[in-house]
Amino acid sequence: MNGTAGSHMVEVGALAARQLEDYDTHQPGTLFAEGCVLNVQQAYELQNAVAKLRFQRGERLIGYKVGCTSSAIQAQLKISHRVRGFLFDTEQYESGVALARQSFDNLAIEGELAIELSREPREEDFADHLLPPCISRIFPVIELHNHVMRGQQASAGELIANNAIHAGFISGKGGLTPSYFSETMFDGARLEIFLNKQLLGQCEGHFLLET
Repeated sequence: MNGTAGSHMVEVGALAARQLEDYDTHQPGTLFAEGCVLNVQQAYELQNAVAKLRFQRGERLIGYKVGCTSSAIQAQLKISHRVRGFLFDTEQYESGVALARQSFDNLAIEGELAIELSREPREEDFADHLLPPCISRIFPVIELHNHVMRGQQASAGELIANNAIHAGFISGKGGLTPSYFSETMFDGARLEIFLNKQLLGQCEGHFLLET
């Protein structure tokens, strides 16, 4: 992704169109199987270009994914920060939905806590260690992933360019509103994922804040 400004824009546009076509046909990121390597800056540029194409065809931005919160995953990808992905209205599902495996590429799921904001966050919202007052609700979700990395080795560039491998989420019912927020609100709390009544995984207590 080098060259003059004009040729660079054409190249990014072409890669974005290909990325979106691959995503729509449930085989994301095939360009990485061909040896494409991107740094973090280039990957976000491509992610943004794909998002722009999705906006142009009518999809709506409803939020953001924050990924790579684990220091172990960051070390594996040779980064020291979290990564961002876009959340689109076309990929938000309600609890009880039936989804086809064929709509994903190596589907993987992850239990998460989602945060709904009442307004734009301000710097003063983060003055202490309590939950910031801009949060209106915390609720459980199941995040859906296209769990594929096609490069010779896993990289932050590929992860980011593929929208942090995000493929949608299923919203759980209920949630916690500010009237329940306190320093001890997660004491004894537990997030569990079941498949046909079989427990697949769980997280509890303050570890929930690190998901």
